[in-house]
Amino acid sequence: MKKLLSALTFTFIAVFLNAQCTPDPQYVGAGIYPDSTTGLVDAYVGQAYYEVITLIVPTDSVLDLGFGPTLCTYDSIVVTNVVGLPPNFSYDCSPSNCSFAGGSSSCMSVYSLINPTSSNIGVYPLTVEITVYLSGIPFIGTTNVNDIIDDYHIE
Repeated sequence: MKKLLSALTFTFIAVFLNAQCTPDPQYVGAGIYPDSTTGLVDAYVGQAYYEVITLIVPTDSVLDLGFGPTLCTYDSIVVTNVVGLPPNFSYDCSPSNCSFAGGSSSCMSVYSLINPTSSNIGVYPLTVEITVYLSGIPFIGTTNVNDIIDDYHIE
Protein backbone atom coordinates (compact mmCIF):
# COMPACT_ATOMS: atom_id res chain seq x y z
CA MET A 1 0.00 0.00 0.00
CA LYS A 2 2.87 2.38 0.85
CA LYS A 3 4.41 1.86 -2.58
CA LEU A 4 1.08 2.50 -4.31
CA LEU A 5 0.50 5.68 -2.30
CA SER A 6 4.04 6.88 -3.04
CA ALA A 7 3.61 6.15 -6.74
CA LEU A 8 0.27 7.99 -6.89
CA THR A 9 1.71 10.97 -5.01
CA PHE A 10 4.72 11.13 -7.34
CA THR A 11 2.48 10.86 -10.41
CA PHE A 12 0.19 13.64 -9.14
CA ILE A 13 3.14 15.94 -8.42
CA ALA A 14 4.77 15.22 -11.79
CA VAL A 15 1.55 15.91 -13.69
CA PHE A 16 0.62 19.00 -11.65
CA LEU A 17 4.02 20.65 -11.82
CA ASN A 18 4.41 20.01 -15.54
CA ALA A 19 0.88 21.11 -16.41
CA GLN A 20 0.84 24.03 -18.79
CA CYS A 21 -1.27 27.03 -17.94
CA THR A 22 -3.99 28.30 -20.25
CA PRO A 23 -4.35 32.03 -21.01
CA ASP A 24 -7.60 33.51 -19.71
CA PRO A 25 -9.76 34.10 -22.84
CA GLN A 26 -11.62 37.05 -21.29
CA TYR A 27 -8.58 39.26 -21.93
CA VAL A 28 -8.12 40.48 -25.50
CA GLY A 29 -6.14 43.74 -25.27
CA ALA A 30 -2.35 43.84 -25.04
CA GLY A 31 -1.16 43.68 -21.44
CA ILE A 32 -0.56 41.57 -18.36
CA TYR A 33 -3.56 40.17 -16.46
CA PRO A 34 -4.34 40.38 -13.63
CA ASP A 35 -3.03 43.92 -13.84
CA SER A 36 -0.99 45.43 -11.02
CA THR A 37 -4.09 47.14 -9.59
CA THR A 38 -5.89 43.83 -9.17
CA GLY A 39 -2.69 42.02 -8.18
CA LEU A 40 -2.07 38.35 -7.56
CA VAL A 41 -4.25 36.30 -5.22
CA ASP A 42 -3.07 35.96 -1.63
CA ALA A 43 -1.42 32.76 -0.42
CA TYR A 44 -2.76 31.01 2.69
CA VAL A 45 -1.01 28.84 5.26
CA GLY A 46 -1.60 25.16 4.56
CA GLN A 47 -3.17 25.67 1.11
CA ALA A 48 -1.56 25.04 -2.27
CA TYR A 49 -1.03 28.21 -4.34
CA TYR A 50 -1.62 28.48 -8.08
CA GLU A 51 -2.09 31.71 -10.04
CA VAL A 52 -2.23 32.12 -13.83
CA ILE A 53 -0.90 35.33 -15.32
CA THR A 54 -2.11 35.98 -18.87
CA LEU A 55 0.22 37.89 -21.20
CA ILE A 56 -1.01 39.37 -24.45
CA VAL A 57 1.96 40.67 -26.42
CA PRO A 58 1.21 43.46 -28.91
CA THR A 59 2.34 43.14 -32.52
CA ASP A 60 3.68 46.69 -32.55
CA SER A 61 3.74 49.85 -30.50
CA VAL A 62 5.10 53.38 -30.51
CA LEU A 63 8.05 53.47 -28.12
CA ASP A 64 10.61 56.09 -27.20
CA LEU A 65 14.00 54.38 -27.48
CA GLY A 66 15.93 57.57 -26.76
CA PHE A 67 15.54 59.31 -30.11
CA GLY A 68 11.85 60.16 -30.12
CA PRO A 69 8.66 58.16 -30.58
CA THR A 70 9.19 55.28 -33.02
CA LEU A 71 6.88 52.56 -34.32
CA CYS A 72 8.44 49.19 -33.37
CA THR A 73 7.42 45.59 -34.03
CA TYR A 74 7.50 43.17 -31.10
CA ASP A 75 9.30 40.01 -32.18
CA SER A 76 9.06 38.51 -28.69
CA ILE A 77 9.24 39.07 -24.96
CA VAL A 78 11.26 36.57 -22.92
CA VAL A 79 10.98 36.12 -19.16
CA THR A 80 14.56 35.54 -18.01
CA ASN A 81 14.02 35.33 -14.23
CA VAL A 82 11.53 35.86 -11.42
CA VAL A 83 13.07 37.19 -8.20
CA GLY A 84 11.41 37.42 -4.78
CA LEU A 85 9.15 34.37 -4.80
CA PRO A 86 8.31 32.99 -1.34
CA PRO A 87 10.24 29.89 -0.22
CA ASN A 88 9.11 26.74 -2.06
CA PHE A 89 7.33 28.70 -4.81
CA SER A 90 8.20 28.51 -8.50
CA TYR A 91 6.95 29.61 -11.90
CA ASP A 92 6.36 28.02 -15.28
CA CYS A 93 5.39 29.36 -18.68
CA SER A 94 3.42 28.29 -21.69
CA PRO A 95 5.44 27.98 -23.91
CA SER A 96 7.93 26.34 -21.58
CA ASN A 97 10.87 28.50 -22.70
CA CYS A 98 9.04 31.63 -21.44
CA SER A 99 9.39 33.27 -24.89
CA PHE A 100 6.17 35.01 -25.92
CA ALA A 101 5.90 35.94 -29.61
CA GLY A 102 4.59 39.30 -30.72
CA GLY A 103 0.84 39.18 -31.29
CA SER A 104 0.42 36.10 -29.09
CA SER A 105 -1.66 35.28 -26.05
CA SER A 106 0.32 33.19 -23.57
CA CYS A 107 0.57 32.64 -19.85
CA MET A 108 2.78 32.11 -16.86
CA SER A 109 1.84 30.30 -13.68
CA VAL A 110 3.14 30.93 -10.16
CA TYR A 111 2.65 28.04 -7.75
CA SER A 112 3.73 26.55 -4.45
CA LEU A 113 5.84 23.40 -4.47
CA ILE A 114 4.91 22.82 -0.80
CA ASN A 115 1.94 24.39 0.98
CA PRO A 116 2.98 27.65 2.68
CA THR A 117 3.59 27.43 6.43
CA SER A 118 3.26 30.07 9.15
CA SER A 119 7.01 30.73 8.83
CA ASN A 120 6.33 31.95 5.26
CA ILE A 121 3.89 34.69 6.33
CA GLY A 122 4.89 38.04 4.85
CA VAL A 123 4.81 40.20 1.77
CA TYR A 124 6.98 39.03 -1.12
CA PRO A 125 7.59 41.74 -3.75
CA LEU A 126 8.23 40.11 -7.13
CA THR A 127 10.57 41.29 -9.85
CA VAL A 128 10.09 39.71 -13.27
CA GLU A 129 13.16 40.22 -15.47
CA ILE A 130 12.39 40.35 -19.19
CA THR A 131 14.11 40.94 -22.51
CA VAL A 132 12.03 42.58 -25.23
CA TYR A 133 13.09 41.89 -28.82
CA LEU A 134 12.06 44.64 -31.26
CA SER A 135 12.41 45.10 -35.00
CA GLY A 136 11.37 47.53 -37.73
CA ILE A 137 13.22 50.41 -36.10
CA PRO A 138 14.33 53.08 -38.60
CA PHE A 139 18.14 53.28 -39.04
CA ILE A 140 18.69 50.50 -36.47
CA GLY A 141 16.60 47.56 -37.63
CA THR A 142 16.45 45.34 -34.56
CA THR A 143 17.34 45.72 -30.90
CA ASN A 144 16.62 44.14 -27.56
CA VAL A 145 15.76 45.93 -24.33
CA ASN A 146 16.18 44.46 -20.85
CA ASP A 147 13.48 45.55 -18.44
CA ILE A 148 11.80 44.58 -15.19
CA ILE A 149 8.20 44.33 -14.04
CA ASP A 150 8.05 45.01 -10.32
CA ASP A 151 4.42 45.96 -9.65
CA TYR A 152 3.35 42.63 -8.14
CA HIS A 153 3.64 40.86 -4.80
CA ILE A 154 2.40 37.74 -3.03
CA GLU A 155 1.10 38.03 0.53
